[in-house]
Amino acid sequence: MPHLLAALALWDYCEASARRIFGRALGDANADGALHAVRMGGEAGMTQTELHDYFSRNMQAKELNRAVTVLPNDGLIRVVRERGEKGRPAERYQRRRTGGVGATWR
Repeated sequence: MPHLLAALALWDYCEASARRIFGRALGDANADGALHAVRMGGEAGMTQTELHDYFSRNMQAKELNRAVTVLPNDGLIRVVRERGEKGRPAERYQRRRTGGVGATWR
């Protein structure tokens, strides 16, 4: 078990080093923009429609869909389904909280 903990510590160090060198950018302008928008939305986050409005409706729906698919897969946001009175449930994208008690927002 100690070797697994050492490997995890090494991985964390490498990830922190890469983040320090390259920042938190994903290398995808649309995903980076969507992540920024979700973070700006505070704890409530944003729905797909609100994200589309954030980009002044200048991003194609398929590009926005791809961008918001990348973010939860990378653990940067979470997707919460909201039931409305009618129609399909809305998806709300919220920033993830890292860690436990006293954790910070990503």
